[in-house]
Amino acid sequence: MKNKSYILAALLGAASLSGCSVDKFAEINTDPATVTKGNIVYLATEGMLKFEPSEYTFWFYNAKYFSQFIQASVPSGGFKSDFNIMGERGGQGSQTLEVQRIYREVENQLKQMSAEDAAKYAQIKSMFYPMMVYLGIFDTDVYGDMPYTEAALAAYTNPMLLTPKYDSMSDLYDVWMSQLNEALDNFTKQHEQTQITMGSQDFIYKGDISKWARFTNSLKLKLAVRYLNIDKDKAFKIAKEVVSSP
Repeated sequence: MKNKSYILAALLGAASLSGCSVDKFAEINTDPATVTKGNIVYLATEGMLKFEPSEYTFWFYNAKYFSQFIQASVPSGGFKSDFNIMGERGGQGSQTLEVQRIYREVENQLKQMSAEDAAKYAQIKSMFYPMMVYLGIFDTDVYGDMPYTEAALAAYTNPMLLTPKYDSMSDLYDVWMSQLNEALDNFTKQHEQTQITMGSQDFIYKGDISKWARFTNSLKLKLAVRYLNIDKDKAFKIAKEVVSSP
């Protein structure tokens, strides 16, 4: 009788284990403090924190180079042959990447959602475009061509993309204009899906989408100025679009 009790207990234990899936068991035993899935609203806030085009180190390191390059200041002994050699710099040239890394994770999270759910984040996703374009203009004005369309994709590609191509400045202007137009469309149109709002998590404009639209339009004008020496007609066309934008 005693042996039968042991056998019955063993069978009940086996049944209870077989009824608990591996996934559920893993979920139960996951540290609740461990973040395993990104929250898009919080990721957007992190992207805004990374959006720092004029941090102190930029002025501390880079200002002296620019003042020399444009001859706004001249040392008493005059310039020497090494006046155009740069040393430490304050982040310019890589600032776009700081925001872009967060944007890639937002993209990744949205791809895992249904199309209906992902559509609710159209405006939040679009907030990244003006931030990346602003920093991109800032970086390319000094350093020229840069990785952008393939940048920050290593974690999301197989095999890992570790050597992204350098996009030419003219190509970047076209890419950025396309992104700004997409953002502007998402900021101004009526969406079929109710948009997720950020509220105070958007510490730049406090969730005011109309201000994001104005920011985006201002960047279109910045690009228009850069198109002037390449395609004057296109530059004026962009300016007219901004003037007539809602």
